[in-house]
Amino acid sequence: MPSTIRLRRMRRDDHPALIEILRRTWYADPELGEERSHRLAEADFEYCLARSTEAFVAVEIPADDTDDAGADGFTGADDRAGSVGTVAPAGRPVGVILGRVEPSRLGKERRRRFRLTRLNRHHLRSAFVSMPLLASKAGRRALRVELAIARVDARLLRDAGRSYAAEVTLFLVGPCMRGRGVGGRLFARMMRSFRACGVRDYFLYTDTSCDVGFYDRRGLTRVAARTLDYTSRCDRVGDDGASDHTDTYYLYQGHPEPVR
Repeated sequence: MPSTIRLRRMRRDDHPALIEILRRTWYADPELGEERSHRLAEADFEYCLARSTEAFVAVEIPADDTDDAGADGFTGADDRAGSVGTVAPAGRPVGVILGRVEPSRLGKERRRRFRLTRLNRHHLRSAFVSMPLLASKAGRRALRVELAIARVDARLLRDAGRSYAAEVTLFLVGPCMRGRGVGGRLFARMMRSFRACGVRDYFLYTDTSCDVGFYDRRGLTRVAARTLDYTSRCDRVGDDGASDHTDTYYLYQGHPEPVR
């Protein structure tokens, strides 16, 4: 039976499916094994949640669960899904976008709701899930990689030389949905959320393992780049260059106006 895609706000029961998409996308390393790769993915997901104030998912639902699907397979009630007084079909999560708006741009109630502190329950969960990885050589190496990437990100933001009103903290679409416009719809939904908060500029991190061209096509500007060399215990960072043992990381900035 044909299915349709609905965008709605993320729910807690979406987390396991999204963590599995994250694991298969970036952490499916045979050396790690499924249990350790799942821990890495969950720790990464919780860390992204710890920094986020906005969260939207794309879910796949049977066509007969909604009567407003368009010709492109998307429903027309994305903004209403999950709001008070409506009951949106749960669906199967196939993509997610998380974002952070600076607390000063949020109302008092939203600041209280998201508890935007230096340490929140998602930070604690990320650390708790990561701890067993220290017991194995493969786990320790994977954690070194994650710490090295975090250092690269911090340097990219320093290289940009400015602060931003918002950030896209995680953007992920399941392999089975790529090329169907799901990513574009999710990204546009986050831009609407940014505009509603009065955001005029935002940034995101990406790298050569991602579809960097997606951001180029949407008019974002690449403002910084650094290369991480994995051959030296994941602690050697250069300004450019690449090899079979390196990835290049980028900071892009943009404005949340609609793409014309």
